[in-house]
Amino acid sequence: MPRPTSRSVLAPLVLALFALPRIASAIDHDAGIWLVNQARVSLGDRLSFHTMFQSRWSDEIETYERTVFRPWISYAWPGRGHVAAGYDLHEFEEPDRHEQRAWQRIAVEHGFDRVTLLGHVWIEERFFQNTDNVAVRARINAGAAYDLGDGYGALLRNEIFFDLNGTTRIRNAGLGENQLVAALSKALPGHVVFEIGYLQQYLDRRGNADVYNHFLMTGFSWRTPQLADWF
Repeated sequence: MPRPTSRSVLAPLVLALFALPRIASAIDHDAGIWLVNQARVSLGDRLSFHTMFQSRWSDEIETYERTVFRPWISYAWPGRGHVAAGYDLHEFEEPDRHEQRAWQRIAVEHGFDRVTLLGHVWIEERFFQNTDNVAVRARINAGAAYDLGDGYGALLRNEIFFDLNGTTRIRNAGLGENQLVAALSKALPGHVVFEIGYLQQYLDRRGNADVYNHFLMTGFSWRTPQLADWF
């Protein structure tokens, strides 16, 4: 196989620089923890069912923010990536409310000897409690996964969120969020992977004080094909 060049390895990380001028203006900061567990069940050679549970703490780890439940179906093509469709339920603690999402995703990957370049595009339809509006959002993610040997892996990914329309809950269209993740993983017996990582989150408040968050992310994955499919 051809060895990756510096340009090919770093190219997916260009997205991380896209939002830096906006992120630098953020003045509110927060820290928290995301506990993420996910599993995959094969439904055939290319079709699979996935599920994910997330528990999120914020406000310097003092407040339980939300629970996220995400089931989805994925169809893979060998060595290329996958297409997927799924559902999200976000149950917020304070205030007590929920948000539901339908989403569609296409992902691609390109492998070298020890490096895999990753990219995907999501479209989300967001349904907020007590409103009739549907907010549509595009998510563009790119990164690189590294095989460190002996069952260890590393990942660097960046995801940009674009709101495509304004609603009563989303003030107007435009850049809404940026997430940059650095993660490490260790393969365990029984097709289990333990992962731990750092998430840097930027939220554009469109005229109000922007938010700049830092999260520790950790959890287990069972029979999942990629690192840090956490977003």
